[in-house]
Amino acid sequence: MTEELFNRLVYKSFNNEASVEEEKQLKEILDNSAELKEEYQLHKALWQETRLKERFDNQEKTYKRIKSNIGSKRTFNINTYVKYSARIAATILIILAFIFLFENNPSTEKKVENKTITNITKKRQRSTVQLPDGSIAWLNVNSKIDYKQHFGDKNRIINLEGEAIFQVVKENDRPFIVKTRRGEVKVLGTTFSARNYETDAFIQVALLEGKVHFANSGYEQTLEPGEVLLGKRDGAGNLSFEKRKSDVANMMLWKEGILNIDNETIEEVVRRLEHWYGVEIILKGHKQVKHLTYNGRFANESIKNVLESLRYTRKFEYTITGDRITIDFTK
Repeated sequence: MTEELFNRLVYKSFNNEASVEEEKQLKEILDNSAELKEEYQLHKALWQETRLKERFDNQEKTYKRIKSNIGSKRTFNINTYVKYSARIAATILIILAFIFLFENNPSTEKKVENKTITNITKKRQRSTVQLPDGSIAWLNVNSKIDYKQHFGDKNRIINLEGEAIFQVVKENDRPFIVKTRRGEVKVLGTTFSARNYETDAFIQVALLEGKVHFANSGYEQTLEPGEVLLGKRDGAGNLSFEKRKSDVANMMLWKEGILNIDNETIEEVVRRLEHWYGVEIILKGHKQVKHLTYNGRFANESIKNVLESLRYTRKFEYTITGDRITIDFTK
């Protein structure tokens, strides 16, 4: 295998241009060579920081950014860096050569396709997604995000339906924006969660670290770490907001596969169980216990075990028929 082949496969893979066979070939190369795998990780880190593909229209800026990154305070192991510096430089030259040929080839159409990427989870399903800028999104059940394959130069926009946690790479010049049906959250670099299921009558934003700004028509709010913003609709359909302190880390335990119920009413518990287990729950005679709250933490438990634990707070009977559950407080 030649270095030219390796560099070509890496370049095409980073730009989502590699065929299935080429991706398979690259994987086999990396699996069989710890040295090339380490080199690949260095290429990947450099590529993500410079975003050459997204900003090819400014070659001078790209080149200065590369020089800046190479000379910055990034803590590469010095022996590893020296060992691979020549290869990285060769890869940079190949990338710039591709850019130059693309820019100066009169037969090449300069419009770059920027398709929309969609990630969806169904009931009983969760997933982790790495976004184009290196940020990470954890999707809860029955959730959906979509975004452009290449974020723009001015912002990074994600559309969300359902619930997700975002760990955002900080970029001062490109805010990260999560849009929902009931407002949008704007950040530069942080970890937060947002929930806005279509079946919910509320929107919830919880901040673990950093700072976020929420905006809805006629309402704006900034959150600090440990704060939660809850927006609920009243009987007239108007959305009102409340900001409060909460244990945000516990609210995000679902990404670890842990169901956490923290001082929640039976109606809130039911909504959580419906999303978590993909079932339909019918309540009977619960108005008399609406003021009671429930607590519990469950890891990989069946819904039957969860219900058995919850009925110690207030006795109720339940029946399970397939994906349909009835909880009865009248018996």
